[in-house]
Amino acid sequence: RLLMVDQSDKALEVAAQRFYKHQDHTRLRREAEYALDNFSSMYRDPFVTSQFKIGFVKSVPPYSIWVLDANTPQAEIWVGLYPFRDDPEPTMRLLPHKDNEYYTFFQKQFDLMWETSTLWDPPISKDIANSR
Repeated sequence: RLLMVDQSDKALEVAAQRFYKHQDHTRLRREAEYALDNFSSMYRDPFVTSQFKIGFVKSVPPYSIWVLDANTPQAEIWVGLYPFRDDPEPTMRLLPHKDNEYYTFFQKQFDLMWETSTLWDPPISKDIANSR
């Protein structure tokens, strides 16, 4: 599961104001649309469509959350803090057996954002639809 700021929402303009590399919301929108165009090519594979989902949120999270190997003994969460127009972005690695309180907090944060997201329905071209 991947969460993105909804590129059609004003939240994207707010997110752009935070960036260090540029504060141009039009450029950020183009970058998001380019990424979605790349992701849409993955949907040629039926396995991918059942395993990979993108949700759009209408808010600007103050951090990125990467949940790896969830619900396994190797589980870990990486949290990247989004500073205001500064570089670098500090990152924390959290392990459930070592950082349980923070690990649980950020896992819940991702799940809460996911619950409020709108699922992406990628455009499927005729050649992809015909191959199914």
